[in-house]
Amino acid sequence: MFGNWITKGLALACAGLLLAGCTDDVPTGAELSGLQEHGLTLSSLSEGATAQLLVTGLEELQGSAIGPDGALYVTAPLAGSIWRVDRSTGEVTLFASGLPARIPDPFFLGSGVVDVAFIGGTSYALVTGVGPDLEGDDVVGIYRVDGPHSFTVIADIGAFSIANPPATDFVVPTGFQYALDTLGGEFLVTDGHHNRVLRVTRAGEITELIAFGNVVPTGLDVRGRRVFLAQAGPIPHEPEDGKVVSFEPDSPIATEVASGAPLLVDVEFGPGGALFALSQGVWDGPFEGAPALPNTGALVRAIADGAFSVVTEGLDRPTSLEFIGNTAYIVTLTGEIWTIDLSHHSAWSPATSIEDAPPGAHDNFNTAFLDGCPFPSRDGKMFFIASTRPGGLGGIDIWVSIRASVNDPWGEPVNVGAPINSEFNDFCPTLAPDGHTFFFVSNRPGGLGGSDIYVTRLRDGKGFDAPQNLWRVNSAADEASPFPLHEPGVGPVLYFSSTRPGGFAPEAPDATVGDSDIYRSVALGRVFGPPELVPGVNSASEDGHPNVRRDGLEIFFFSNRPGDEGLGMSDIYAATRARTSDPWSIPVNLGPNVNSAAAESRPSLSWDGTTLYFGSTRPEGEGSTNSDVTTRQ
Repeated sequence: MFGNWITKGLALACAGLLLAGCTDDVPTGAELSGLQEHGLTLSSLSEGATAQLLVTGLEELQGSAIGPDGALYVTAPLAGSIWRVDRSTGEVTLFASGLPARIPDPFFLGSGVVDVAFIGGTSYALVTGVGPDLEGDDVVGIYRVDGPHSFTVIADIGAFSIANPPATDFVVPTGFQYALDTLGGEFLVTDGHHNRVLRVTRAGEITELIAFGNVVPTGLDVRGRRVFLAQAGPIPHEPEDGKVVSFEPDSPIATEVASGAPLLVDVEFGPGGALFALSQGVWDGPFEGAPALPNTGALVRAIADGAFSVVTEGLDRPTSLEFIGNTAYIVTLTGEIWTIDLSHHSAWSPATSIEDAPPGAHDNFNTAFLDGCPFPSRDGKMFFIASTRPGGLGGIDIWVSIRASVNDPWGEPVNVGAPINSEFNDFCPTLAPDGHTFFFVSNRPGGLGGSDIYVTRLRDGKGFDAPQNLWRVNSAADEASPFPLHEPGVGPVLYFSSTRPGGFAPEAPDATVGDSDIYRSVALGRVFGPPELVPGVNSASEDGHPNVRRDGLEIFFFSNRPGDEGLGMSDIYAATRARTSDPWSIPVNLGPNVNSAAAESRPSLSWDGTTLYFGSTRPEGEGSTNSDVTTRQ
């Protein structure tokens, strides 16, 4: 949520974000600009997204947050203010003023109100570098914004820091805090000078959550119960020292996620669940604590091998990053806010048929017939599909491919037979994580409507039990794509889609069928309870075939909703959330690497969350529908 650039004289250089061990040497290297001039190879991976100017003319911006109203809020340390920015128009209005401002001398750049965060409808500001140890007389800590010109100090971080000094060397006793984020109704605060992350309650209780060596922790993002932290690295902020690490608050041992970009100042999750970081750019002095050189900053994305790919370069001293949908909002030291449209960026590799993706599959995995509704088992050794290929019992049958290990090609699919298949349509196969509970959909007689969800049990070496209709979940309309999940904090739930009336969009009073919507049913003992619409993911269009990552924090589904993002007849979308109790983010189209001008459907995520299988009618397939695959990049 915050980036840094501290420009201070040598006497206070160690108080700045960018310093590691202080020395008496003042670097005076030649003026350089551009990543390539410093021998960096990141630009060779550049994805070429272009930044567009949204706001200009403000003075010295630093931290940012998305408010509960969807607007962008940015801090202005020199003025002691917080601005509200309309993301659609760029209109700027003053949200709060009168917070402790930094001393105007550039010597004190980086102090004042440096970040903002929200809990519910209440905003909180992080204020640093304003205590007596830096010629100020204000409290270093978290301020609650009570009104446009009124504030309450809820946590005195400066006093805590003096009473609890860090293990690493320091010059400023009150520390130099940089980023403010929230976790479970509490705050996380990074201190780049004291090299640690603090946990702060709204009652003002402060504890040290995790401490580091000389890494200069900067920006934060929270994903579920896991914290992702940017590190600027020690002087001279070499690319290999610019890292993103993650840790669990209850077991604060940091794990490196990605490295290789100079002077990282923020980290955020963006479209498709991809992890992005903000590099302020190349550091070349002239003294410790100086900002990066102009126009050397970059938005980068973590890729599978633990490196970074450049999305956009040439940014001028960026300080903070936020995402809404497919749009990145970048705040800069120069008082500007830039947007980057990532609607054509993809966190996923170009989709291909399962036969063409390593380790491959039998030539008859996909056929000239309908082959869709893909679903892999938890252990990656069974793969279920629905197909109209010859050799079945009815119209659409369920088939399974087997392999001995995840390194082997998928075998030729075989029909699972009765009692799962019938002379009618049987599809949407779903094997629960326990490896035995099996859900599917059928329009066989005896159900409640067109197509119903059934459940059975796969016995080791004995086949399937007789299927049972989930009559508490089904309706007189069509149900599809059941997906069971043990949702953290909730327990067993069943996601599915249904065309029953009463969904997101109203139907005629006498309608018996509506458009497809996504529902969730919570288990009540041994049965699933009444289904409810899943908030935040449905639209007035067709939305269906949900699949949720095992931690409950990412959902995939198909939709034919209108808008600029849509690529074809139906596309695959994804939404995320930080906690299972939080609402889903605005759904994001997975882009042209996954979607096409045809119809994509039934996304199914592998247990490790790295591979996405789905059905597609794209013309390069063998039949009317094929099962395709993509992987996270």
